[in-house]
Amino acid sequence: ATSAGLAIEGSGNDPDHRSQLLVAASPRNEIADTHWYRAEFDQFLAHQALAAGVEYLDQADLRSLEIGPSTAKVRGARDGVEFVIRAKFLIDATGPRGFVHRALGLPELPFDNLPLTEGLYSHFADVRRWDAIHPTDEPPPYPVDDAALHHVFDGGWIWMLRFNNGITSAGVAGTKKLAREIRFEEGQAAWQRLLNRLPSVREQFTGAAPELSFVHAPRLSFRSGSVSGRQFALLPSAAGFVDPLLSTGFALTLLGIHRLGLALEEAWETPRWEASLKIYSTDTQDELLAAERLVAALY
Repeated sequence: ATSAGLAIEGSGNDPDHRSQLLVAASPRNEIADTHWYRAEFDQFLAHQALAAGVEYLDQADLRSLEIGPSTAKVRGARDGVEFVIRAKFLIDATGPRGFVHRALGLPELPFDNLPLTEGLYSHFADVRRWDAIHPTDEPPPYPVDDAALHHVFDGGWIWMLRFNNGITSAGVAGTKKLAREIRFEEGQAAWQRLLNRLPSVREQFTGAAPELSFVHAPRLSFRSGSVSGRQFALLPSAAGFVDPLLSTGFALTLLGIHRLGLALEEAWETPRWEASLKIYSTDTQDELLAAERLVAALY
């Protein structure tokens, strides 16, 4: 979501809302941003792909990858049945440190400006609405809780994404120092320790219950040292990840899909193909580094 509410911790009871910021990217509720529940949205996209004739193999165990002079060959198994897929070109959308990165042993590069960060997150039921706890004198252009609500504090920030089915996705991204102090690896116990530090957030989660097991991401940032080869390319979402802050992964990946589509349309199986992939790789790395500088400055 491009619209966002932001609260500096400790400001919850300030009647003048001096430490709160509403980013009014949505002028009114009718066309404001919203959040789609990921599992249902993914299922919708899968059905659209099937209707278009895509061969879809879910819950597959990918075991090896061979890159030859003219094909990429993937070996795996599904429901105990082994399979081999051969393709002239392979696009990896499996996320940070995904299948191609691991299978080919690609190098990993550091980010020079961003502090090392960790994540802890889950889905919750019965999270109280911020606008119900802290109403404003005049109505905002859109309901604050329907956008991305951020709680910012020293050492990290919490995101809250409320879906229309009563579930709220919430989590924390924090520096290594914060993660050690809170002991992120302990899951729900760590989440409670974090809430005890943040009164206004704790107020929102009074009576809330996690719907899923907590996920601990011991290292959020990632950048692959290689983005493409003659027979493969990583989408930007598989080539690197900076931080959930600002949701840069959406924009970068959509740009990558557009560029790969143009390269396939204009240069596939022509002498310009390798040059097109090099340009794609350079643009992908440059944009990851630009996003990293911006997010690092905010940290």
